[in-house]
Amino acid sequence: VGRSGVLPEGEYTLRVEPQLLDPAAAVSPLPGTAVTTVRFPQPPELISPVAESRVSVEQPVFSWTPVNGAQGDLFEYDLLIARVLPQQTPLQAIEANRLVTGQRPISLTGRTSFSYTPDLPPLEEGATYAWQVRVRETNQRIPVADDGESEIHTFTYGTPEEQGEA
Repeated sequence: VGRSGVLPEGEYTLRVEPQLLDPAAAVSPLPGTAVTTVRFPQPPELISPVAESRVSVEQPVFSWTPVNGAQGDLFEYDLLIARVLPQQTPLQAIEANRLVTGQRPISLTGRTSFSYTPDLPPLEEGATYAWQVRVRETNQRIPVADDGESEIHTFTYGTPEEQGEA
């Protein structure tokens, strides 16, 4: 709790023992106990493009589930898309390669989808891409499980005929 001010996830038992300052008071000194669980909101789940799918539309739509926090919480989503090079894992591509959208991820507040637009660099025929969504609560008061990182999915851009099938 120290620096963050947030309890780690888990189950906690709270015990309260009253201390009587006035022995003549008509208050019962019986202790009370309560059990509570701290759970952080879960990161988004990726919806589309589906994992390991082939995408043939020029402007694919990326979508994911919203993060469910308390009423009034607002979440910002960062969409990361990177080309997977030969001999790379999708995680390595996301962590090390330049994003296809430029230096920074695409940031969306309160939105859970993004249409790849013509002003972005075109996706390369036959290339495999990794994509991930990272989320944070806009006021940074509420942590999200797994550091707010979704799983990483991949897709291959282009139609089967354009892949040079033998």
